Amino acid sequence: MKQRHTSRSLRRSAAIAAPILAAGLATAAVAPSAQAAPGPTKTYTASLSMGCKATSPIAVDLGTWTGSVSVDLPSSAASGDQLAPPPLKATINVPGSATSAMSLIGAKNILSGTAKAPYSVTGAVASPGNRSANLTVANTPIPITGGQPVTTTATGVGQAETASGSGNAVVQIQSPISIALVTDSPTSPNVAVTCTLPSPVTLATIPVS
Repeated sequence: MKQRHTSRSLRRSAAIAAPILAAGLATAAVAPSAQAAPGPTKTYTASLSMGCKATSPIAVDLGTWTGSVSVDLPSSAASGDQLAPPPLKATINVPGSATSAMSLIGAKNILSGTAKAPYSVTGAVASPGNRSANLTVANTPIPITGGQPVTTTATGVGQAETASGSGNAVVQIQSPISIALVTDSPTSPNVAVTCTLPSPVTLATIPVS
């Protein structure tokens, strides 16, 4: 008698547990797998040396512009990680030959400006290839006497990426870099500049596993 009661209890428990177990298995089947986050953010920096020329309002050689560019990207990543659009900052030393040319057209300040900076992402990313970043140039006073160098900055963001495979994701700055400046010149406020690198500059190398 006791054995029959025990058997009925076991069958009842099994009947109750079966749908619970089935629901649990179904939930596990559709639940997304956990995605590892990229490694800590790191600031990568590279030096620049560019030959620059004004193309408007007059065509003139503006000499060599030097400086640096930095970008905040993960120190490492796993395949499938989403890399957010990274902030970029460029600090550029504009030589006296360029400020002299701007003084000749009556400019005392760079009021604003934009720069279109081409770059490439190759290696361990889902869609390797060429990219571009649009940067905003800061307001920059030009020495009244001309012929003196000035330092200006430009900031912007790059494009989002997806890490893929294994190896390194490599970011390189390309050229030409197109710069459009707005000055306070009463006669020729808009100055177009093109800068060219002697070769691509490696900005960041991110290990991907």
